[in-house]
Amino acid sequence: TVCGIVRVGRAATIGTGSTVIERLQIGDGALVSAGALVLADVRPWTQVFGVPARFARKLVPDARAKAEAGR
Repeated sequence: TVCGIVRVGRAATIGTGSTVIERLQIGDGALVSAGALVLADVRPWTQVFGVPARFARKLVPDARAKAEAGR
């Protein structure tokens, strides 16, 4: 569920059952794990999980993901 105006970056993934509140940004290549409750911006190329969502790890983009994010 994405509530209101949310900017979702290129190559970003939002997992099933996640909720993103209004006026947030999900960075390029970010991964929001299933069931997460996002209450703050998610930095590019990071993974978040949990309720509320918290940092899990930094992601290393592969060449294909970099190309998609750069379009």
